[in-house]
Amino acid sequence: MPANPERGEVSLMIKGEEHILRPTWQAIVEMETGTKKPIMHLFTEFGTGRFSAHDLCVVLTACLSGSGEKGVTYAKVGDIIMELGLANQDLLMAVGQVIRAALGGGVQPGEVKAPKRDQ
Repeated sequence: MPANPERGEVSLMIKGEEHILRPTWQAIVEMETGTKKPIMHLFTEFGTGRFSAHDLCVVLTACLSGSGEKGVTYAKVGDIIMELGLANQDLLMAVGQVIRAALGGGVQPGEVKAPKRDQ
């Protein structure tokens, strides 16, 4: 199933297979807990290219799990990162997009975001 941008999902090709990254509430909590950094700090670090391999692995692990992918572990994701390369542009682009989506929010299929109120 393709990524659904309305849910904040981002597609990432790994070994010729499409994988979906989804920034669920649980994934965001896991990112913050695993990196010991608030999501806004991660956004800034990934936006400037100043992030650790550990942070990359934590974010990727959390968002793969957030999409419902089975058998996702930090160690397995670390192996994938090493195979793709720490500077793989598709990987870095996808992780940056999913962190940005986490900050912007998303909606469930059939849901409508509440309209903004005039103040």
